[in-house]
Amino acid sequence: MGQGLGFFFFISSCVCLGGPCSCSAHTDSVKPGEGLQFLEKLLVSAQGTFTLGFFSLDTRSYLGIWYTSDVNKKVWFANREKPISGTNANLMLDGNGTLMIIHSGGDPIVLNSNQASRNSIATLLDSGNFVVAALNSDGSVKKTLWESFDDPTDTFLPEMKLGINLKNRQNWSLASWIHEQVPPPGTFTLEWNGTQLVMKRRGEIYWSSGILKDQSFEFI
Repeated sequence: MGQGLGFFFFISSCVCLGGPCSCSAHTDSVKPGEGLQFLEKLLVSAQGTFTLGFFSLDTRSYLGIWYTSDVNKKVWFANREKPISGTNANLMLDGNGTLMIIHSGGDPIVLNSNQASRNSIATLLDSGNFVVAALNSDGSVKKTLWESFDDPTDTFLPEMKLGINLKNRQNWSLASWIHEQVPPPGTFTLEWNGTQLVMKRRGEIYWSSGILKDQSFEFI
């Protein structure tokens, strides 16, 4: 996951609109006791490739990741199936290392349940992966506790996986949006069954890639 997780990187963001430039610094990390507020703060990966923050679609709000160069290209949702109302929300890494969305509409939405450590940090990487890592006493990374790549939504990025997580039997798969303004899982899914890619429509096979052989798929 890289050795820079224990450090903080700052990217200067400047806006010039016919007058003096307004500049602010963004960090790529949140440490225990810190929060990410809905309207006031974003995380930006070290090289500026990806941004994580809150945004609204239609009448619902989400925490997600998008390409910094194009806010419309969302690649991951933290609360895809649990949208929140309004803008009274923040992302918090509490003193025990639990990463959660705190909002006014109900119970906190916990992202790294049973995968927390008091000495930890949550970092947005330039791969688009958002990770919670346990740290050694010197600030170096001890191990990764949780990562957004283990919970893909509709976008497949380099270093992501499709298939079955052999550690916990979780299924890594993609699911389409309901429609362009409603990101909860829709009609289509894309899965890897061990030999080929399979697209399903409402659970029934709609398309397959054919068997992977000699580094190519039968039907691609």
